[in-house]
Amino acid sequence: MRILLLALLAFVTGCSGCVSLPKEPDPHSFALRLEFENGLCSATAIGPDEIISAAHCFRDGGRLNKIGSQAARGYTVTPAGEDVVRVKFAAGVHFVAWAKKFGKAVQADRVRWYGNPLGAEDMLREGYVSGVVDGMVVIAAATCVGDSGSGIFNQRGELIAIVSRIPTPKCSVFVLAVPV
Repeated sequence: MRILLLALLAFVTGCSGCVSLPKEPDPHSFALRLEFENGLCSATAIGPDEIISAAHCFRDGGRLNKIGSQAARGYTVTPAGEDVVRVKFAAGVHFVAWAKKFGKAVQADRVRWYGNPLGAEDMLREGYVSGVVDGMVVIAAATCVGDSGSGIFNQRGELIAIVSRIPTPKCSVFVLAVPV
């Protein structure tokens, strides 16, 4: 009986000092749809009021009207590399989750991102890093217009690149991405 009571006591109090580790947020919660006056792109939240996206979206898309479900007003675009921009919002735009881990593309890494191919909203894309050519990350995965600006994450949850371009007018079986 005494052993049973000790076992019960150990069971009940055994985890009172256990540490609960916070679960890493899913990159899906960082993915954003950007609606411009002349088209749409994708982006990734990297701070409570900041995103990272493809520079050509802001160059060719005209004025940014919406980011997700929020109206986009008062923002500053800062170049952050070849075809990469960081966009900081002055007021009224707030993200509850954002990417905090950054990494490097490694050949054969499994990757994924959420984009808006051909206007279809919030689509999961998966593939792998084929290699790096002339500073561009080559990813074997179907991608289309509208995915531009999406943050690409490796299996460790690190943001490694931004969807930049495809070799065909609408869709392709591989994508060229810019390292972040």
